[in-house]
Amino acid sequence: MSANNFVTERNHVILLVPFLYAFFSRMRRLRAFGFNAVTLWGPGLLLTTLLLDDFSVAAVSCYFAGYFVFISVYELGYLMNDTWGLRHDETPRRRIDVDYSPTFLVLFVAIRLVTVLSLGFWVNTLSSLWFWALLGLLVLAILAHNLVVRQEFKMATFFQMSLMRFSIPVFIATAMEEGAIVILIGCLFFVFPRFLTYLDSKNRLRIPERKQPGFLLVIYAVFAPVVLLISVSTGETLMLFAWAYFMTYASLLFAGRHLPFVEKVIGRNADGGA
Repeated sequence: MSANNFVTERNHVILLVPFLYAFFSRMRRLRAFGFNAVTLWGPGLLLTTLLLDDFSVAAVSCYFAGYFVFISVYELGYLMNDTWGLRHDETPRRRIDVDYSPTFLVLFVAIRLVTVLSLGFWVNTLSSLWFWALLGLLVLAILAHNLVVRQEFKMATFFQMSLMRFSIPVFIATAMEEGAIVILIGCLFFVFPRFLTYLDSKNRLRIPERKQPGFLLVIYAVFAPVVLLISVSTGETLMLFAWAYFMTYASLLFAGRHLPFVEKVIGRNADGGA
């Protein structure tokens, strides 16, 4: 069942809960949820535990605290994009067929601000300048994506928002440890495939082969020289671990053509949203 069928005027109050707006407007089905779990949360947890050298529940909790800080702010951008932003979109999609009251909008913002402050206090980042700088840059990226009217420039704002989606939860959990490498990993393995999907969904680029089995596996394999270059030049193995993770994912996706369950659960998200 899609979000447009499940969320109605009568029950849309559930969207006040942080993450549920993202789930019902962007994920909606098992396949999209699995895609996010494998391509975002999985590598995010891998990087967090490796950087902290801590594989305990505490490290996992720190990552998801960072993610909920991020998504609480990001959902404000989603709501803005799905309401005001539709006026300037060449391919508008009304993801949830609900008209939001002023009271709902105020509560939506207030609950997410409280969530950010509460989790920021819990992970002890409220007094850190870099924490507020990250959130400020995220807000600027969201505003740019929604306020830039010309579609040819939105691809740049999409790219940077996707990069922040991958890196900010890790940054919050690890206090910006090895930030440059985390950004490079995000660009190569998370943002690039989504960027191609976004351009395709906006009729800006046509790569019919993108949907063929094995396309993503070849793309990741071709990245081997730059992966090795970064690893050798930095003396860090983090890039190699991330590459191995995404190569494994792409291999499973390729195998999914013979194993329908794999394709159903972790198949590429066709939505293209940031």
